[in-house]
Amino acid sequence: MAATKTETVTFRIAPEVEAALREAAAREHRSLASMLGVVLREYACGSEEWANRSFNPAGNRLS
Repeated sequence: MAATKTETVTFRIAPEVEAALREAAAREHRSLASMLGVVLREYACGSEEWANRSFNPAGNRLS
């Protein structure tokens, strides 16, 4: 099975938000990039508008 191509996104966040994300990532044994992916997917999939988009191939909401 071929690997899914990923995109690079750059943005700025407040230091306290970064610290909270790093703490959450450490608790789940994830990298910061992986944690951001989880957070963004959960947010996007929680919205009716985004629930069945192609980045969620199973069509399931992430909870």
